[in-house]
Amino acid sequence: MNQRFFNTRFFAGLVIALLTLVYILFPSENCSADALCYAADVRYGNNLFQPHHLLYTAFNHVIYRAVNTIIAIDVLHLMAFVNALFAGGCLCVLYKILGLRQQGLSPLLGMLFLGCSFGFMRFSVEAETYIIPLFFSLLATYSYCRHLTTGSIFSLVGVSAAAAVSVLFHQIHLFWAVALFFGLFVYNKRSALLYAFLALVVPATYMAVIVLHEGLSCSLNSLWRYLASYYYSGEGHMSVSAVNLLLTPVSLFRTFVQVHGNLMYFTGVVLSIVLLGVVSIILAVCAFRSWRFFKPSFKRELLFEWTMVAAFALQLFFAFLSDGNAEFMAMLPALFVLALPVFATERSPLCRAVFVGCCFVWNMAVAIVPQHILNYYNTQAVVKFVNEKGNCKFLPVDYYTIVNRNYYETGVDLDPRFVRMEKWVIPDSIANCKVPVYTDRNAYPVFYSRGTLVEGEGTDVAKFAHFKPVFSFSGAFGEYRIDSLSVNPIMFQ
Repeated sequence: MNQRFFNTRFFAGLVIALLTLVYILFPSENCSADALCYAADVRYGNNLFQPHHLLYTAFNHVIYRAVNTIIAIDVLHLMAFVNALFAGGCLCVLYKILGLRQQGLSPLLGMLFLGCSFGFMRFSVEAETYIIPLFFSLLATYSYCRHLTTGSIFSLVGVSAAAAVSVLFHQIHLFWAVALFFGLFVYNKRSALLYAFLALVVPATYMAVIVLHEGLSCSLNSLWRYLASYYYSGEGHMSVSAVNLLLTPVSLFRTFVQVHGNLMYFTGVVLSIVLLGVVSIILAVCAFRSWRFFKPSFKRELLFEWTMVAAFALQLFFAFLSDGNAEFMAMLPALFVLALPVFATERSPLCRAVFVGCCFVWNMAVAIVPQHILNYYNTQAVVKFVNEKGNCKFLPVDYYTIVNRNYYETGVDLDPRFVRMEKWVIPDSIANCKVPVYTDRNAYPVFYSRGTLVEGEGTDVAKFAHFKPVFSFSGAFGEYRIDSLSVNPIMFQ
């Protein structure tokens, strides 16, 4: 079988179909706290419009209502299925873009690079918000590429419309949309102005939601406070610190290849280090052999690629400001592939194929398959225990995951029986509590992760409390336990 067959659209379509099938067949059974919250909102029809992903919940709610009239279905699995389909769409659009800009096997290998990157795979198998806006940003980029070639007004409208929809599905794609504006400005100022004018549909849509759904006044102040409510509420923050400098390169690496502390529990410490070392060497050698790097030049014919460089830089900078949040890097593999011709040209398709293959096998083996077949923390058992106890208080290690799991299972949002503690500082209400208090503080193994680095270890609650095991349950890493918790008020004071 010669190289010509691999260059055919039939083969590319076959690869896209197979990757999409992988995403569909391996939905994650270890959903993030955010995914559980979104799925609960979709299931119960609550909070359908969220400022930082305005259309995502409402869009999935419409799909859920339509499907649920035909067949009863688990919302988490339905949303993961929708994301898997849009992930396949992302691969299709990226292949089309690369076909316009690159030759030979580059479009196929570039598409595979995105499809096998962990940052893309992880959100293709879960109910998170990052795949659908990526699809529309890629669609906007395809129209942008066509507009640079043809100057067509229809392609320009396509750029603006798709970019606007991507931002409405998640605010994080604003930076990609801004990069497209700058690219159009360099190409033709009139195109940039028309793009910006058409993009006013974004604030117009937000204003409509603010007035008609939220019941707020129609003012710029209301618009701004709604857009930035994630930060006004304290849920999100931006900073520059040593933590950012440490986590950003780690998260960037994990966007392509999964590395997590739980790997040591699967394989043991020594074997984990050996495996990581071997895989890193193979990937480094293949990456070095795959491309011939050179000094970038600011040629007008590379305007498209430089626009992608700008988008990559803006998205990465915002992720850096957000404690190196890997979720905000989900689009970087696609932007990397699109921007690469500025800095390198393909040297060895075989090495690049080996690189992509290693990424796929590794990410499937240590992340996608385990997340599908294993229940890491068995949060369902914790929620069931609390609901069987009824009148009690529960101090969870991972507050948002547990409280959102309970919301998904019962429909009760922010159940007051679950008490959040900042760095294990026990609230006064717990120290003087008249009902039984339980906790899963001693239940799970502790992994090194972004969360542990950002939040720290906190107070040693054992100095102020007494634990008594009352319940045990199974998870992926062994037997876990729930303890009753009694606090000595004198020591606490």
